[in-house]
Amino acid sequence: GTDMDKVDPTLARGEMAGLSTPWDDKAQARLHALISSQPVLVQISAAKRLRDESERHARESGEAAVNETHVSAAGQGLGLGETA
Repeated sequence: GTDMDKVDPTLARGEMAGLSTPWDDKAQARLHALISSQPVLVQISAAKRLRDESERHARESGEAAVNETHVSAAGQGLGLGETA
């Protein structure tokens, strides 16, 4: 078991390709708000989809970082609205 702990951590897909997009604080807060409103059993997959779509929106708009607008647009496109 200790030999397995000696390996380097696996990088996320974007980090491996050098495509990691920075996130501003408001974008992180918006992501958290949208994900926390989802059922617990789907939060991990919803978070991944929302991060991927938010970063895609940022890249397509030519922005250097993901902002709250990108997360909101991605959430709306994925149908991840906050529950009332």
